[in-house]
Amino acid sequence: SYQYSLLPDPKTYIRLLKLTAEVEEIVGSLEAFLVSEAPEFCALSYAWGDDPPTSVLICDSARLPVTEHLLSGMKRVRNCNPTPWIWIDAICISQKDDEEKADQIPLMEKIYSLAKHVLVYLGEATRETEEALDQLEHIRDCIQKVNGPIFRGGSSFTLADFYCRSWFQRLWILQEVILAK
Repeated sequence: SYQYSLLPDPKTYIRLLKLTAEVEEIVGSLEAFLVSEAPEFCALSYAWGDDPPTSVLICDSARLPVTEHLLSGMKRVRNCNPTPWIWIDAICISQKDDEEKADQIPLMEKIYSLAKHVLVYLGEATRETEEALDQLEHIRDCIQKVNGPIFRGGSSFTLADFYCRSWFQRLWILQEVILAK
């Protein structure tokens, strides 16, 4: 199983993950960088949930347990990430090292503000989420035109279902989205 290397200074260094896009399974490599000298990277915002890790990321040729939800999110973003590097809290911070977590959590504000993009993974699409996204597009268009009805097709229940996804229930999204470029 994967063994984390110690960060040179957990208060000033972060790990970034580089995912390989060519293989079917999720494969990556972690590398430490001084936060002020980190290469361009994106950050992944997603809901952790309560599920135990049942899936595996192959990281530096070793098995790193991850949740199925996170694995699904990595599959979605690995080919659309505009940079080779991504920061994912559950992977880039050693979750079994309480001292490292205590040093890394205060860096999250800086990490999200330095990220080129924050990629949000809400979960797998359903018919309702597709309708909700269509409605949100329509709302955007109406606001830009400053006329027309707010909803088209579907119902407000579709949007309610969309906004009930666990990601929207997290307090951390305020930091992750507001600090994003």
